[in-house]
Amino acid sequence: MTQNIQVLAVIPARGGSKEVPRKNLARVAGVSLVARTIEFAKESKLFDHIHVSTDDPEIANEASKFGLKPEFLRSDGASSDRASSSDVLLDVRHQFANMGCYMNRYVLLEPTSPMREAKYVKESIELTNSKFDASLTLSPVDARYHPDKQFKISNESCAEFLTERGRGVVARQELSRTYIRNGFCYVVTDVALLSKKSIFGSKLGAVVCDIPFINIDSHDDLERCRAYFEDKDHGS
Repeated sequence: MTQNIQVLAVIPARGGSKEVPRKNLARVAGVSLVARTIEFAKESKLFDHIHVSTDDPEIANEASKFGLKPEFLRSDGASSDRASSSDVLLDVRHQFANMGCYMNRYVLLEPTSPMREAKYVKESIELTNSKFDASLTLSPVDARYHPDKQFKISNESCAEFLTERGRGVVARQELSRTYIRNGFCYVVTDVALLSKKSIFGSKLGAVVCDIPFINIDSHDDLERCRAYFEDKDHGS
């Protein structure tokens, strides 16, 4: 192993998934989600090393088929339903440190968001070269779903505005632009990860993406993603 890695790609691929069992091994256009992410990471040439973080021997075997046998399996503490992405990266950092290997920054690539493009990942990495110690990719949210236009409902079926400002909003033009995480990538420096224990660091930069995205959390999401790639492969 290289002793110092400038940019480490981490592909988080836990074996368990409640909504879509074995989700990371689900096939899209004939390729598993984890394999698709491995291929992206290799072809992008943005990383000095790529690690698949998994607790599952079958996923580890799938990664090995694509030339990426994990150096270690994820710890139990980072494999639970409550473990966060920050927990996963801290686990990766700890286990690599035990091998005498240290990183400058980490790039998290979620297999369940396979529509990413290299230019957005590259831009996210570059943001952490200067004034930011972490960054992420975002997609615009349609103004129809703005928080100021949303409600919450109490147990007594009482509707309340989600925000104090919501009651006074009349025109869509009054609403500020809002964005949502698309899962294409998260970047954090080693210093920020260690000091803040968070992938969001202390100063977070954003790259806004103008391409479609699907975060696969349900069977419907998976089928929509399959349809997207099928249409794309047929030039639609």
